[in-house]
Formats: sequence, structure tokens, C-alpha cells
Amino acid sequence: MCDTGWPVEYRSNYDSSGFTMVSQKEFSCYGKITHWSWYVYSSNRPFRAIVWRRESGSSTRYKIMGINDLQSSSTGRTSYTVPEDEQIFVKPGDVIGWSYSHSYSLRYSGSRYSYTEDLIRYVGGNLASSLQVNQVVDINSGSEYRKYSIWADVDECKWCYSCKLYKMTYPS
Repeated sequence: MCDTGWPVEYRSNYDSSGFTMVSQKEFSCYGKITHWSWYVYSSNRPFRAIVWRRESGSSTRYKIMGINDLQSSSTGRTSYTVPEDEQIFVKPGDVIGWSYSHSYSLRYSGSRYSYTEDLIRYVGGNLASSLQVNQVVDINSGSEYRKYSIWADVDECKWCYSCKLYKMTYPS
């Protein structure tokens, strides 16, 4: 299974506005994101779900491989089915992240232990609206161990032509 993220559930903390985050939650296959799930505490708080790829030789520079703009008008656990023409292709080693300009966009809990997969790197400033696919961003303001309520469902590429083409273009 190639899906990644944390369990989508109520969490007690939220970030103030204006952060861009990169997780260490890696995809383990070639595929494309078909659904996002997250926990909504306060409705109408848009954010951008992002797939990042670490730049070779750097621990803080990441390239944006794809962006899905998400928002919910209801609270609680919610999900979004990504239209086929907006699905983001992923490869092993790519990670999930997000950016937002509103507080309450995503809830988190502190990680009890310092598990590498719970390490979140972040950069402050309201970058959400200016981020673009293929842009490289230095995520260097800080890091913390946290668990967010966000999950990406991936349709693993096995036979489809577009996935085979993607594998040839972006080998692991």
C-alpha cells in the first residue's frame, strides 16, 4: 500500500496562519493521488495539499511536484476526491506537505517520541498563494515532531500508460 499520512482524527492543537510544511511521510510506490482526507475543526479554511520532492544533496530544499487546493464547508472528518486531471503523480521518496494562510486549517498533536516519520519542517510567511508546481522552496525556519490529521490515498501505478510514461520520465 502506498497511501501516506497520519490517522484523520480530532487533534487538540492548531497552527497560527501563514506556514508551509513538509512532512517526512514518504510514498513508497509510483502512483497518483486520488483522495485527500483531513480533519476540519473550523469550516471554510482553505489550504494547499502539496507533494514535495527533496532536492539532491540538500536536507531543506524541496521541489513542488503537485498541488491540490482543498477546503470544506463542514467540520469533522472530510475527504476530497481529486478529479483525474488534477491528480498528482508520486514516486518513492516523495513526501506530503501543505501550505495555508489561515489558522485552524489543519489540526495536530505533538509526537510523543521523536520518530523520523513525525518530523515536520516548516517555513513561516504567507507563501500559500504564491507556490507553484516545479518551484523549489527552502524549508528552513525550523522543525518539530508532530502528527497532523491528513491522509493521501494513492492509486498505485501498475499497468496504466500514463504511469509507465511517468516512471520512464522520473526513475527512482
